[in-house]
Amino acid sequence: MNEIMNAFRKERDPMRNKPSFLDIEYFRKIYSDNELFTQFFNEELNDSYDANNMLLKFSPSLEEFILIEKIQDDYKEEHKQPHIKFLWPENIGIRPDVLEYLDANNYRVGMQNLYAANQHDLNIPSINEELVIKKVTPATLNDFIKMNIDEDDTYDENIKKYRQKLYTYQAKMTHVDFFIAYSHQLPVGSLVTIASKLFLEIDNVLTVPSFRNQKVASSLINYVIQNLAKNKSILIVADAEDTPRKIYEKIGFEFISSQIHVEKLLENTYL
Repeated sequence: MNEIMNAFRKERDPMRNKPSFLDIEYFRKIYSDNELFTQFFNEELNDSYDANNMLLKFSPSLEEFILIEKIQDDYKEEHKQPHIKFLWPENIGIRPDVLEYLDANNYRVGMQNLYAANQHDLNIPSINEELVIKKVTPATLNDFIKMNIDEDDTYDENIKKYRQKLYTYQAKMTHVDFFIAYSHQLPVGSLVTIASKLFLEIDNVLTVPSFRNQKVASSLINYVIQNLAKNKSILIVADAEDTPRKIYEKIGFEFISSQIHVEKLLENTYL
């Protein structure tokens, strides 16, 4: 244990003034917190990878990771959590022997990038003036949910049920808003905003396949920037390999940091 503590003290990242992944809303609560890791959970979204995971505070050696993995596995069994997920510290990589172990033990490794911008830094060159953007109300919530669960025909029924549960959960939150872009009364795109004291997070930007390349996403983002941002910094998280990240950089978002996530592939878990 002392060796693990020493590794953490050597590698922990100093505090920064810029936003971090800790400013992103994952709808999770702290179950336990120590010098080695923070364990997050949400009993209402027990099958959510984003809400139930362990944030490491150092990059462990293989021996250290196996010990921490056992702690997480015991937690999973006790709380009937159907998956395992670890988050590495921001801008910290995985040791080669740990990466080899993860690959051999059916883990999925990915990385996300955090982007931020102030309202005056963003420049969206053009939007679709024909679109009508509206905030989702209880009367239109089903339109939003249906569009978001039907947008990918590869989703099976379990994933669709999970997404419906997630959006229904988020809709109850006073700091969360949904928006839909309509073309001639037809829903063609949507996004989610999550507000905090300092930040406005943009999440789940969606354009239905038949309306792609028609400036739906840029129109939605522009609407949010003009009407909700005020004096807040705007945050967006994107998968490191996704095409949209290039769009965010092009319109003025600044790359802040990256974070590696490691997930154990188990059945009936989705995000």
